[in-house]
Amino acid sequence: MGKNCLKYTVLAAIACTMSFAVSQSTTASTLVSQASARRFQPLPANTCNQLRSQMSQTLKVKATLTRASFKDYINNGQGMGCKIAATGNGRNFNELRDVANNLKAMLIKQGWKEDPQYAADGPTGAGMGFRKGNSLSLLMVEWEPAPGANCPPNEPISDCNLSPEQQIYRITLNSARR
Repeated sequence: MGKNCLKYTVLAAIACTMSFAVSQSTTASTLVSQASARRFQPLPANTCNQLRSQMSQTLKVKATLTRASFKDYINNGQGMGCKIAATGNGRNFNELRDVANNLKAMLIKQGWKEDPQYAADGPTGAGMGFRKGNSLSLLMVEWEPAPGANCPPNEPISDCNLSPEQQIYRITLNSARR
């Protein structure tokens, strides 16, 4: 192969490499922008405020509204959501299942549909997911013994004799849309 042929071969290889690099860069930036477009965003402010108001009425306690990180742990989505939280003890909330079912009924009445993929249940907590269009709401109802309740760590929580004041509840509804 002559000097000129080698020169053109090298230039073609460089041009091909640069074209490949541009193609790789374009693909990466396209993927980044697609991922950004699919990130969760908070629901509109009026919808978040309506959910907070309904949750307060349903629970008969004050609920707070904040902007918080949101994670769809089933489909690995993330972003920001509007998080509504309420706390209290066993005097405010009768039974964990009743609290969860009352909030479920509240959401269904507003047009949300339960998504069974998000269902989780245990002696001290229940989790549920609800969908409405391109929106997702994740409900968590949890309680734990108050500090100083002296529940044995090696026994079931149901064996711990707690007064209503010793059951500390945390209830959250985190909602977002794509």
